Amino acid sequence: MPGGAAKILVAIADVDALVKKPSALDDHARHNTTSVYTAAEIFPMLSEKLSTDLTSINYESNRLAIVIEMVIVGDGSLQISDVYGATVRNQAKLAYNNVAGWLEGNGPMPTSPEGLKKWGEDI
Repeated sequence: MPGGAAKILVAIADVDALVKKPSALDDHARHNTTSVYTAAEIFPMLSEKLSTDLTSINYESNRLAIVIEMVIVGDGSLQISDVYGATVRNQAKLAYNNVAGWLEGNGPMPTSPEGLKKWGEDI
C-alpha cells in the first residue's frame, strides 16, 4: 500500500452461524472453551464434523467467517480496522515449510497457489 502501509486480513471460522443456541453442542463448546492439542491426544471444543469439515476453512471451500481487517502504517501503528462477516475461500495452504525461506528472509515470497501445497498433500 502507499507509504509503506500494509493491509492485514484475518479470517476466523464463524462457528456461531452453525451452532444453535441453546443446544447440547453449544453447552459442550461453552464448557470446553477451546480445543487443546497435545502430543498424545486432541481435546476438541467442537464435534469432529464441525471442526474438521463444516467450519474448517479448508482449501477451495466456501466458509462463513468473521474477518478482522487492519491497515498498519510504516511506523507500525494501526491506521484503521474493521470487523465484519464474510464468505471466504482458501486459495492455498501456506504450510510453514512451503514459505519458510520467505518468512526467514532467505527466499522469494510465494506468488501463486500453484507452487504451494494443497490441503491433504504431504508436507
